[in-house]
Amino acid sequence: MPSSKRISRPSYQSLNPFIDYSDAYTAMQGNPYLAPSLTSSFELNYLHTGFQVLNISYLLENTLVSSVAYQNDQTKVTTTHPIKFDQVRTLSLTSGGHTDLAKWWGMDNQVGATYGEVQTLVEGQPVRLRRVGAMVSSNHTFTLPRHYQLLVGGEYYGPNVSGLYMLRSSGTVNLSLRKQLWQEKATLSLKVSDLFYTNGWFSSLRYQNINTEWVNRYDSRHLTLSFTYKLAGGKAHRDRASSRADEQGRAGH
Repeated sequence: MPSSKRISRPSYQSLNPFIDYSDAYTAMQGNPYLAPSLTSSFELNYLHTGFQVLNISYLLENTLVSSVAYQNDQTKVTTTHPIKFDQVRTLSLTSGGHTDLAKWWGMDNQVGATYGEVQTLVEGQPVRLRRVGAMVSSNHTFTLPRHYQLLVGGEYYGPNVSGLYMLRSSGTVNLSLRKQLWQEKATLSLKVSDLFYTNGWFSSLRYQNINTEWVNRYDSRHLTLSFTYKLAGGKAHRDRASSRADEQGRAGH
């Protein structure tokens, strides 16, 4: 049962007191009076023949730095401002591993449940949020004739809390088709990430005079074509790739 304690320092941007406007009604301002936060955690992990039967982790964060939003009812300007949260608790349970359903079908699954609780003061008023969330991921590898591989995977995140934000559900579906060439010395791969364009940050803020919905989407849906081959030393070399390199391998990882 490993346990740990960690001290985290505020970022430079969160300490910067100058106001940064992103538009006429939205601004960000740092807090130069922030102090380091202290995090205590422990983890219990039970494995059986390589399968993660159960993982339990508990996280207690004191004076955690997180953002709150303040709305000026006269100017209609909403300013995001980092403050110290009194206490944040997170309890997580996860289980998962690899299973071969057939010689040509491999499956990696993981399920999890999370309890999040936030307690703090915002302008002297107590705010307490609690929510139980869930996570499911499943990735399947199908070995096809003529040295083809089809990879189908996806993940789902249920509602949860992040600071004072109440998160809504989100998820992704990824596809990948691979072809082994020249006695498996080379690989041609075609990948589609976030097929249905469902990934993003969907949340709401509701306290005091704040009632805001947030929808932040990323450039997560894209098509990638890549070709790799192994040199004499066995290392893979990418000869040609399209799309963003930092998103390589998201489908069927």
